[in-house]
Amino acid sequence: MIKSLKGRFLLSMTVMITVGMSLATLVSYINSRDAVEREATQRLLQVRDATTRSITSWFADREVDLLNWTSHKLYQIVLEEGFMGRAARRSANGEMDRQLINYPFYESLAIADLSGKVVASSDFYSNEWLDISQESFFKETLEGNIIYSRIFKSPNSGRPIIVISLPIRGAELSVKGVFFVTIVFEKINEMFVAPLRMGKEGFAIIYDSDGLVLAHPDNSLAGNERLTRYAFGQRLLDKPLGLQSGYWMGAQRLIAFETVSPINWRVGIVASKDELLWPAHRMGLLNLGIILAVNLIAAIFIFFFYRKLIAVPMQTLLDGIDEFGRYGGGRRIALVREDEFGHIAGAFNHMVQSLESSMVSIEELEKSKQRFQDVVTNTGDWIWEVDIDGRFTYSSPAVQKISGFLPEEICGTLIFDHLDPEKRVPLSVFLLDHFRKKEPFAEKVVPTQHNDGRIIQLEVNAVPVIDRNGQLTGFRGGCRDITKRLLAEEDTRRAKEAAEAANRAKSVFVANMSHEIRTPMNGIVGMTNFLLNTELTEEQQEYARIVASSADNLLLIINDILDFSKIEAGKLEFEHINFNLRHIIEEIAQLLAPKAFEQRLEFNCLIHPDVPSLLKGDPGRLRQVVTNLATNAIKFTRDGEVTIQVSLKEERDDRVEIQFDIKDTGIGIPEDRMDRLFKSFSQVDASTTRQFGGTGLGLAISKKLTEMMGGQIHVESQEGRGSTFSFTAVFERQKLAADEPVILPVDIKNKRILIVDDNQTNLDALGIFLRNWGCRYATATTAPEALQMLHQAHQTKDRYHLAIIDQMMPDMDGKALALAIKASPDLSDTALVLLTSCGMQGDAKRMKAVGFDAYLRKPIKQSMIYDCLVTVFGQAPDADKAKTADGPDPRHAIDAVRRRKVKVLLAEDNQINQQVALKMLENFGYRAKTAETGKEVLALMETEAFDLVLMDIQMPEMDGYEATRRIRAAACGEENQHIPIIAMTANAMKGDQENCLKAGM
Repeated sequence: MIKSLKGRFLLSMTVMITVGMSLATLVSYINSRDAVEREATQRLLQVRDATTRSITSWFADREVDLLNWTSHKLYQIVLEEGFMGRAARRSANGEMDRQLINYPFYESLAIADLSGKVVASSDFYSNEWLDISQESFFKETLEGNIIYSRIFKSPNSGRPIIVISLPIRGAELSVKGVFFVTIVFEKINEMFVAPLRMGKEGFAIIYDSDGLVLAHPDNSLAGNERLTRYAFGQRLLDKPLGLQSGYWMGAQRLIAFETVSPINWRVGIVASKDELLWPAHRMGLLNLGIILAVNLIAAIFIFFFYRKLIAVPMQTLLDGIDEFGRYGGGRRIALVREDEFGHIAGAFNHMVQSLESSMVSIEELEKSKQRFQDVVTNTGDWIWEVDIDGRFTYSSPAVQKISGFLPEEICGTLIFDHLDPEKRVPLSVFLLDHFRKKEPFAEKVVPTQHNDGRIIQLEVNAVPVIDRNGQLTGFRGGCRDITKRLLAEEDTRRAKEAAEAANRAKSVFVANMSHEIRTPMNGIVGMTNFLLNTELTEEQQEYARIVASSADNLLLIINDILDFSKIEAGKLEFEHINFNLRHIIEEIAQLLAPKAFEQRLEFNCLIHPDVPSLLKGDPGRLRQVVTNLATNAIKFTRDGEVTIQVSLKEERDDRVEIQFDIKDTGIGIPEDRMDRLFKSFSQVDASTTRQFGGTGLGLAISKKLTEMMGGQIHVESQEGRGSTFSFTAVFERQKLAADEPVILPVDIKNKRILIVDDNQTNLDALGIFLRNWGCRYATATTAPEALQMLHQAHQTKDRYHLAIIDQMMPDMDGKALALAIKASPDLSDTALVLLTSCGMQGDAKRMKAVGFDAYLRKPIKQSMIYDCLVTVFGQAPDADKAKTADGPDPRHAIDAVRRRKVKVLLAEDNQINQQVALKMLENFGYRAKTAETGKEVLALMETEAFDLVLMDIQMPEMDGYEATRRIRAAACGEENQHIPIIAMTANAMKGDQENCLKAGM
């Protein structure tokens, strides 16, 4: 056994080089052998494919030749005349003899009739083949196919032959006979098999489906050798093509084979495997020689480099280490190299330096320990450390000041023993959970028991202590006493709650005061309006109008303050009742239209047809937001138009989200001041309040109401060009209810109507209505354009049945246009409807004199335009009653007929409010009676029938709630049990809605 380092090193290096080179040579040999084998196999397959294509192509050419010959007219004649046609037969025999000269691989050509007798052939008089009726190829050819026979001996020459036969067809494509040729198989062997060589030992063979060798370079094997005798033979027959290897004819062979169409032969290209792989063997021998030479050279170089690179520097290292062991001190190894020995020498020198500085490190450690001790001693926080069981292992002196315990009293106790007994369980769960997860925690408030028994609040911060193996060994952290701070925070919270309670009390007080102020204001507003309808002097009229305007403004301010105080007090309630959205919006537009027209503004209302009408929510709050935004739009618009537009934003199951857009062409809002809009008691600037008035609460209230209806509100504006306030609201669909379909009279559907208006919004709104009712309509923006369209329609015999004309248009107004239409004989029978912004009493007579059949006030209301069309076309119910003496205003007439049928009972104990409400009902055309107490209501309903009850919820003796409950209990008879009852209150507070619903209102 070699003991020296040098010998072991040389041996190991030699072995490694030898093994490495051997493995490399083996891998190289295997790769080269595989590459040679792949290349030889590829060449073998290419030869196989080329040979197969050659044979297939050769037989395809033969089929073409034979098909051409069968169409020869001479052969057709021979079949028709048979043996009787000697001249034709002799010519055919001669023609076939000449073909043999051109095609030497044919042994003979012949024609047989349907009975199998040969009627013409080459070498006819020496041909031994006179009858083929028993041959299988003859029978199969009569079926109309080209047939290749098996190999058999020729009756003429005794040589192996194959026969190709095909039918001869007549004019009707029926088989008349058989044309066949015999091919000497030796010719095929000479053309395709004998010439082919694959190296020195490679060759080609042809064998049939039974494994019989048909062609072989050794003619003695042709017809005698069967491949099925060998192990690989059956594999050559199982597949139509492929590659197989096996032992045959004394050597390992590689055979590439493929089937030849259409004769079902198989061509095999045979190559010697040893011959193919000889280049790889030769390369392996060459590599072996290279290995031996390389090993010898490597051994010489290894010895030389070992001495220079390893032996000398290693001895230097050993000498330096031995010197350090003997003498110690700061000795160094003087070895400067860039290799591993140099690194070892450097590491050794570094170790010596570290040992020299270790004493200095120990001194620094002592200083750091003292520094930590000073910090812990002087800080006000309690620093501690616990083990994995929660037992204190260290405690700073600050523990005595915080908890009353000495550090030595704390150490050894469990952290859980010092927790507040009442909260020990949840705190223990919290601590154990962080122990389990190894997670730090911070600012955790832990109630802890002081040494004197009281509970103190500690703010705890802690981190886990992890050892080198990642295992938890405990926690360390610090505590701070925050008991005083928490008490101060509690005092602050109580003060805040007291301030909020005072603010709510203030809001309730403001709400009550607003209620007390609004009650007499109702009397002032109502009576002033009645006063204006009496005969007064001009000076008295002016004074009354000033009082009415001031009262209206004051009432708006009171309403804003009341709503704002309810919001602040948290007493604003929302109803959840059924309502008709279309009616609400149209009523708002009808209410605000006179104010807009007073300022000479166009006021429009457009509700898109896909917006559902029958919804459930709070119609009052919706009315409040729309009215507020529309009133602002009118107030801040000097000229132009104001439009209310309603569209469907989103539809979700039984809920819908509706979008409301209020557009104006007013003064606009500067971009840098838009953030003030929705704040309480805020307007764009001080001049706005002076010029237009207002409290600055309207938009703030609208924003809050919108949010409470599940929507959002925003504004888009350009200074000097107008603004668009948009808000959304979410409502429920009414269950088991759908929008009532419009039942169209036959005379309205398909009526042709012309709309004449210079305002595009009005044109769009009227167009939507008419399209939904099935009318045909067109629009014009000027009177001359309208006249031209009316005359053109008359000329095409598709006249307009009705024209809706705006009163105020440029150049020619509505009155002038109507006079022009009625003055034309062709157009005089056109019905006319006037759209006016400010219709007054007596306008109907004047418009009738001009030629109008009816007139409607803007904004356009869908129901009224429909009633108007029905009335004008003579289809309205109660049409005779609607035609009042005052003229053709169907809106007033039809509403009056409806209202006269309604009888109202007004229950109100305040005389002023009673008088105002009664006068308003009479002015609206309703029949009404009054009662001041709940008992009077019950007494009247026992003797008279009413259609509606307006019930004040606060009345003496019996309030509105109790009276309603008795009515619902059939105290006034079953016929009044389900009468509609509407609650009236001057200041709806939280809980009123629920009480009304419970009572049955």
